[in-house]
Amino acid sequence: MFNFHTFDLVGYAATCFGIYAAVARTMIPLRTAAICANVLSMAFSLHNGNLPNFILSTVVLPLNVVRLFDMIGQIKAVKGAVEGQFNIDWLRPFMERRKLVSGEVLFTRGDVADRAYFIRSGSVLLPEIGVRLRPGQLFGEMGMITQGNVRSQSAVADGAVELLCIGYDEFKQLALQNPEFGFYLMRLIVQRLEANQTLRAALPA
Repeated sequence: MFNFHTFDLVGYAATCFGIYAAVARTMIPLRTAAICANVLSMAFSLHNGNLPNFILSTVVLPLNVVRLFDMIGQIKAVKGAVEGQFNIDWLRPFMERRKLVSGEVLFTRGDVADRAYFIRSGSVLLPEIGVRLRPGQLFGEMGMITQGNVRSQSAVADGAVELLCIGYDEFKQLALQNPEFGFYLMRLIVQRLEANQTLRAALPA
């Protein structure tokens, strides 16, 4: 006959949390349930002298905690990117430094877009539309995501300029893997399209 003990509820609770973690479709509830399952499993295993299961739960618990805080941090970063608080610091290791002299052509309309640029100092002129880009701005990214990867504008150094540049492969990988970067790009592209539409509307018929 089955003998039920009050502490068995802890084991059943651990099992329920484990099942929920296995079927959860979003990461934060999944990790939260896994952490609960780990803690309860540790208590139940310790009470029943199940050392292997106790060790397993002890090892997995900190991994789930770290993953949970990583995900929470990513969500905060995404919110910051949507609100325009994009931080370029984490992107710097993937970028190379480049300097331009006044009047130097960085690229021209119709060139293959193989890099995006971030302005550290100086300004860059887009002569076809008369726009001047300032320090802190990312540009050249739209050409890398359009059909054919072709530049739609030229870019010329308006005085001495220092840039950080990132290649197409690194750019694509970061856009796919990092939600902060991906959301920032979406927001930036929408702003560029709106600005271009405004410029076209202002041109004489």
